[in-house]
Amino acid sequence: MGVSGEGMDRRVEKKTSYARLGGYAAAGIAALLFAWWFVDTLLGSRSSPKYVASRQRDLAIERAQTFISQNATEPLTVQDVCQATAVSERTLQYAFLEHFGVTPKAYLKAIRLNGVRRELKNAEPDVTINQVAMRWGFWHMSQFAVDYRKHFGELPSQTLQQVVRSL
Repeated sequence: MGVSGEGMDRRVEKKTSYARLGGYAAAGIAALLFAWWFVDTLLGSRSSPKYVASRQRDLAIERAQTFISQNATEPLTVQDVCQATAVSERTLQYAFLEHFGVTPKAYLKAIRLNGVRRELKNAEPDVTINQVAMRWGFWHMSQFAVDYRKHFGELPSQTLQQVVRSL
C-alpha cells in the first residue's frame, strides 16, 4: 500500500501546524511566566507563599506579645496564646523560634520569671517569695527555684536578701 503524495503532504502539513501551534503555546506560557515573575519582583514577592507565611508569623508574634504582657500573671497555656492570636500551635512555635530562638512556653516562663525578679527587687520587707511566685503563676516552689537560678544565676532568696540588705 503506497502512500500518495497528496496524503503525505496533508499529514506533514498537519504536523507542521501542530508544531507551530505548540511553539505559539510555549511562547505564550513563557510570556505568562515572565509576566508573573516580573510582577512578583516588582511587588517585592508579597504574593509569594513564603511572604504570606512570614507576615502571618510576624502578626502572630505582635498579638502574642500583647496578649502575654496583658495576662502574664494569669495561668496561661500555649493553647490560650494560640486562641488569642488565631494561629495554630505549630505556626506560633515557628514564629517564636524564628523571632526569639525559644518556644512560646519558654518565652512565657521568661516573662514570668522576670516579673517575679522585678517584684522581689522592689519588695516590701514583709513580702514572701511564695506570694510573689504564686502571683506570677508558679505553683511548684522547688521547680520555680531551679528555673529562677538557671535564668538569673541566683536563688530568689538571694535576690530578696539583696533588697533587704539595701534597706
